[in-house]
Amino acid sequence: MSPTGLRIDVAHRGRGVEAAFDVPAGTCAALIGPNGAGKSSLLGMVAGFVRPDRGQVRVGDREVAGLPLWRRRVALLAQRAVLFEHLDVLDNVAFAPRAAGRGTARSRAAARDWLERVGAGELARRRARELSGGQAQRVALAQALAAEPDVLLLDEPFAALDVPAAAELRALLRRLVAGRTCLLVTHDYADVATLADSVVVLESGRVAQTARPEELAERPATEFAARLVGLNRVGDALFPPSAATVLLGGAEAAQHRGTVIGVVSHGEGLRALCRIGDSVVEAPVGRELAQRLEPGMAVGIAVREGVAR
Repeated sequence: MSPTGLRIDVAHRGRGVEAAFDVPAGTCAALIGPNGAGKSSLLGMVAGFVRPDRGQVRVGDREVAGLPLWRRRVALLAQRAVLFEHLDVLDNVAFAPRAAGRGTARSRAAARDWLERVGAGELARRRARELSGGQAQRVALAQALAAEPDVLLLDEPFAALDVPAAAELRALLRRLVAGRTCLLVTHDYADVATLADSVVVLESGRVAQTARPEELAERPATEFAARLVGLNRVGDALFPPSAATVLLGGAEAAQHRGTVIGVVSHGEGLRALCRIGDSVVEAPVGRELAQRLEPGMAVGIAVREGVAR
């Protein structure tokens, strides 16, 4: 089956969303942005949970915004697996093809095939409540793909998993979604770098940037996108946290004046979070300085020369 593209051009006044972008057939687009930017609303409009006030959602040459969920040929893999507890794993995965009109034998054969492909064949006769989080998410992936969707929606599919399980599922998903049309909502650049062919940055319900992952890493257009790729953004200037130094008292040597938000752990070290105008920047600090920083304290932020882009 040839892949099908996705076209979104919608508005929802109540949710403050007005956005348009394309996902070319057979590619994965990552949808990123701060909380409240409209990512879940857009995903809901594609899936059929949210009805736009105006506009269109096109899957290939079909307008699906007015269609019920089961006629859209769209499948959703959410943060947490949604499985039927009264069914075993095999029949959970077989549910979608059966609902599409295939017979029981064909549906179960397809379910077994997908369970094997996601590395969960041995779980076929277990109940959903007997699965770990990682196992349940593998089963949910098999369930979504068994529906043979034209578009696969991925709503932070690794957010509820521990780091090893997330890494395993990310690698698996990369293999299985190659050549499929996908829309991925994420707050993790590892997902973008591993899975996405393009990135759509949302800000206040609008598209602020579209780019390839490597372009986003080089020149993020919003503060959120900059932080996602490990950069600070102040105005148009971009610089890594390692190039920033916190100076007490808003020292004269600092290019920027700001206020302390707090101190957070980062790997084996500490970072100060400081607000400069509308931006939040990170800078490494030692333990002695960290103990002296208090929320609301005025500080200077110096940026090493020749580093800011």
